[in-house]
Amino acid sequence: MMVIFGCKENHEKTKMDEDTFLRNLESAPAVIVPIEDLPEWLSQTIEDLIINYVGKAYTSLKPAEIYRGEWNKRTVYYITHPHSSCALCFYDEKSERILLGSQEDLIKFYSLSKKWELIFQISDGIVIVGELARGK
Repeated sequence: MMVIFGCKENHEKTKMDEDTFLRNLESAPAVIVPIEDLPEWLSQTIEDLIINYVGKAYTSLKPAEIYRGEWNKRTVYYITHPHSSCALCFYDEKSERILLGSQEDLIKFYSLSKKWELIFQISDGIVIVGELARGK
């Protein structure tokens, strides 16, 4: 759970927007994106997740997922990984973390980001969504 400091009203608003955002991600369409069409850093992240999940370094009830969306006319990525210390971390095309320093920034991001799609998912050592899920 993400803890945001501030008045109770803002915290409740941020939490409500976070819940809505996460629910919207759950219904994002899954698409197959060839590895070569992804930024190099993201391809490496996917390879690392596969190595660690298939090698059973990570065991979890929750899958690791990568979503791609659009925000401020830029492509952005959201990587969920149950073994990561970074909750709700968003990245741009160059692997730079998008810093959302205030509650207002976070609320704006939740409401203005769009076109989210699930481009990778792995669970229990099996690639469920992604190019490798097709047997390539």
